[in-house]
Amino acid sequence: MRKNSPTRFVVAAASLALSGVALAAAPAGSVEKGSYANQVLARDALIGVTAKVRSEGCSNPERYQPYVMQKPSGSAGSRTWSEQWVVQGCGKDYPVTLDFREEGAKGASWHIVSN
Repeated sequence: MRKNSPTRFVVAAASLALSGVALAAAPAGSVEKGSYANQVLARDALIGVTAKVRSEGCSNPERYQPYVMQKPSGSAGSRTWSEQWVVQGCGKDYPVTLDFREEGAKGASWHIVSN
């Protein structure tokens, strides 16, 4: 991958935005502000969340704020949880719901839930 590739820029900008300013009020049903995803998992999910927001017509997502919708449940290595990442950009908020699943001691996956 080239040093200045668009994907690398999106990930870097989104990572900064995740740690930045909070957005509007928490979504209905949220349990807490933040994410249970570690830095690597969050960075990977951000690529998909950004693509989803772009597919909905916003080419310039600016801020990302995750909210936990369902805390992790299950045994270590197979826990599951749900989060909603509210993305602000293009003058509006885009809620994107994700389900996460641990896959053993060193891995996890995510997928975007159809809204």
